[in-house]
Amino acid sequence: MLSFRIACGSRNYSLSRTILARPLSRPNSTSPTASVKPPFISRPSTWIGAFVVTGASLGLYAFASNKTNSSSTPLSDLRFTPLKIVATKPASENSKIITLAVPPHLMPDESTLAPVFSIYIKDSDIQVQRPYTPLKGIDDNGNMNFWIKRYADGEVSRWLHSKNEGDELEVRGPVRTFDFKDGDYDEIIMISGGTGVTPFVQLINHIFSGRTPNSRPLKTHYTLLHSSLTPAALPVMDVLYDACVYSVAHRHDFTLRLFVDVPTPVPNTRLHQSHMDNVHVGRIGKDHIKHVLQERGVIPRPQTWLEWIRRAQPVCSTKEKKLLFLVCGPEP
Repeated sequence: MLSFRIACGSRNYSLSRTILARPLSRPNSTSPTASVKPPFISRPSTWIGAFVVTGASLGLYAFASNKTNSSSTPLSDLRFTPLKIVATKPASENSKIITLAVPPHLMPDESTLAPVFSIYIKDSDIQVQRPYTPLKGIDDNGNMNFWIKRYADGEVSRWLHSKNEGDELEVRGPVRTFDFKDGDYDEIIMISGGTGVTPFVQLINHIFSGRTPNSRPLKTHYTLLHSSLTPAALPVMDVLYDACVYSVAHRHDFTLRLFVDVPTPVPNTRLHQSHMDNVHVGRIGKDHIKHVLQERGVIPRPQTWLEWIRRAQPVCSTKEKKLLFLVCGPEP
């Protein structure tokens, strides 16, 4: 509205200059100037000023109203809302965990929260936004945890690493990323590299965090194959800790495999030996995926020598399974 008023005002203003450029004729040279009433059209500047002031007032009101609404209505993917950082901590190599608090009055409707959703965070210095995945969605305390890895060429990631507890970030979302129901697929196989694991961590937390021994059996089996450059870069203690616990507690429903390119030593405080035993050297390849499919009975596995002697039939599920592969990671 403000820009429209200004545009109209500029057009009228150029017209008023043309009018005022013509000298006003008087009845005679001896008549006082004050006695001649200028035509009504010679006062356009008064109206222009009124229009500009009115437009500016309405614009400022709209801006203030929008700012108030953004901080008083639930989170939405249609607008940015400021949220306060309540905690930060160093995480795995070149990364940190940033925790944002969502006050009760800003809580989005649960129907907008898919098993996997993302939040856009805006770098207010350069007005650029990037999507990030909260590791546990919005937890019971109204907090969202983000695993932020610092990249040399990442403007927003570098900017986020400069933020501290008490600072505010402008966020937009939630934005639904992946939606499904248990049983839609027999097998969901997730393959990730680096920070690409975050959507899968959110999905795993969504599925397993509320399960108890009395929960009904799951219809879908989940497998996560995650790769990092080195053991130090594996986000086990910071991001994948719960997933490691779930893989033990729910071994019939969830399988976790970790991969590293370079098997450099890592302090025991970062990677427990039980997790280190589950780390494979090398990149995730066709053979690893094939092995998972054989374990899950999707394709026949090689016979053991005892099965060969007994001439046993290849072990494979007789039921046709519905599979879904999800892949997320940096560009190759």
